[in-house]
Amino acid sequence: MNHILDLDNQKTELHLIFEKIFNGNSILFLGAGASVGEKRYLSSEVIEYYESYLGYSLSENNITKFVDILSADSNFDRNHFDAEVEKMLRKYELTEGHKIMASIPWREIITTNFDLLVEQAYDEIKDSSSHVFDIKTIKSYYSAGLID
Repeated sequence: MNHILDLDNQKTELHLIFEKIFNGNSILFLGAGASVGEKRYLSSEVIEYYESYLGYSLSENNITKFVDILSADSNFDRNHFDAEVEKMLRKYELTEGHKIMASIPWREIITTNFDLLVEQAYDEIKDSSSHVFDIKTIKSYYSAGLID
């Protein structure tokens, strides 16, 4: 299998992918990495951020093992941890890449990101020529009482 960035050897496959995206037949799945505009390792940042809060190092670089170690401590509050991670992720700022992502006619965008950058990007482009579709967030359905 070729690497996605090996453009010369994948012109046909990439053309098909872009055609499906253009026709609104693709679903975009976003993870936390979409929040940042440059290459970064978010799990390392989360560990460093939370260790700073703790005031000591657990000497674990794997985020899953890190949370497992924390969870073994009876004083660990998972809700607090999640709130701190959310606070950390919300510091990321909107980029041109987010605006481009929000202007592509995806069939659906699925994300669990706390930062709301996709929604902010949509707000930035909705009154421009880049606006090709409307975004309706699940959160808006909850707040409107349309979903239990």
